Amino acid sequence: MTDFRDARTAITSVLELLSENVSTDQAEDVPALRIAMHRGAIVKTITDGRSDYAGRTVNAVSALIESNVKEKLVLTDELFSDSEIQDLLAESGFVARKLEVAPVSGSAVFEVTQMTSGQSTISEP
Repeated sequence: MTDFRDARTAITSVLELLSENVSTDQAEDVPALRIAMHRGAIVKTITDGRSDYAGRTVNAVSALIESNVKEKLVLTDELFSDSEIQDLLAESGFVARKLEVAPVSGSAVFEVTQMTSGQSTISEP
């Protein structure tokens, strides 16, 4: 788990990671990449150079990670509702699809994948 000061930096970093990961073949014994992002307050402590996180935001991300399939990015509505984030996804060639069942109570959840030709930036389930 990691944290970022601003959403644009977080999304940009993750999209670069996903683009690199998708373009390489992974061996079967390599763990699948699962990324979940949420916007909210956290409690962060650092002990012996190791970061530990707590709070509702951490619980939301944990629920998303548990529900996420490999090599996908999922975002909660708290992050996806930001028009700058939607623009960044579209400019980077990614599309978001609203999931029918949200694993985080009270929040819409969007799965983000690379865009295929002719696909719009937001699709319904």
